[in-house]
Amino acid sequence: MMASKPPDPPEPRAVTQADDTSKIDELDRLLNDPDVQLEPVRVWALLAEMRQVAQRPNPSDAPR
Repeated sequence: MMASKPPDPPEPRAVTQADDTSKIDELDRLLNDPDVQLEPVRVWALLAEMRQVAQRPNPSDAPR
C-alpha cells in the first residue's frame, strides 16, 4: 500500500487594495489615536504582514 501524498498548500490569497488600506488604517489608529491603547505586538504583526506583501513578486510584472 502506497502512502498518500499530503495535500498541496493553498495558493496565497491575492491581497486586495482594500486589505492594504484596512491594515494601514488599523496601524494609523493604533499609533495615532489617543483613545486606543497601544498594542506593540499588533503593530509589529501588521508591519510584518505588510512587508511580506511588499516582498511578493507581482505576477503582472512577469515577462511575457
